[in-house]
Amino acid sequence: MQEKDPVLRICIYLQTTDRYRGRSLYQAVVGKAKALGIVRVAALQGCMGYGGSDTWHVEQPWKLCQEIPVMIEVLDRESRLRQLLNCLDDMCSDGMVTVEPVKETDFKGLVPVAPAGRLWLNRLYRLLGCFKRRVCLIYLVSGG
Repeated sequence: MQEKDPVLRICIYLQTTDRYRGRSLYQAVVGKAKALGIVRVAALQGCMGYGGSDTWHVEQPWKLCQEIPVMIEVLDRESRLRQLLNCLDDMCSDGMVTVEPVKETDFKGLVPVAPAGRLWLNRLYRLLGCFKRRVCLIYLVSGG
């Protein structure tokens, strides 16, 4: 039996003003991760933060150019993430990267959407929907 590479999470801490070849560095990093076939990537923009310079970075809507913190979270097998880390050496001149192991869990107990829809259509379950602040739609599947 072949042993799998461990799953790792790397978090890359940047600023929105960081650039790479004429575009945002965080967009370039996410694009590179996609090109390498990395499974999960998310770029999250912070509303406030500070780093090694000890300067506060706060979102200010009236400013056109702001240094807002951005964290890119990347999840995949160690072998693929090593390729991305090698590319980051060329792309980034400043920033911080953390690497940590992640425990892999299967979600086999969750009800897939299609079977849940069939249960609802068969009236075995009620599907209750509600809107919350016009942002997301939340459904609750209940028996009876």
